[in-house]
Amino acid sequence: MASGHGAFAVIQNYLRKHLEDRGGVVTSARAVWFALAGDAPRAVRDIQSAVQKGKGYIHFHHAGYHIALAYALLHRPDSAVQWLHLLSAVRAGSVPRQHAH
Repeated sequence: MASGHGAFAVIQNYLRKHLEDRGGVVTSARAVWFALAGDAPRAVRDIQSAVQKGKGYIHFHHAGYHIALAYALLHRPDSAVQWLHLLSAVRAGSVPRQHAH
């Protein structure tokens, strides 16, 4: 994970400068980093934050992918698959974007 520390610094710097993280995309990417590091509490906290930041955001599917990945890395396959199904349903138009999370 040594090469990941540079990426983590970029994520942290961005989030310091952009607290709102419109759409939760960078917050959800940080959740993946925490999940890779084995820090489940921080990963879950960032997942929850990304979901809140992403409400109504048209490109939330990017954050949704990160959320599914983070859950998979946390060995929570049910949650990961649930997110992938939700993203698929939004893409297919069977779930309106504003109700996707």
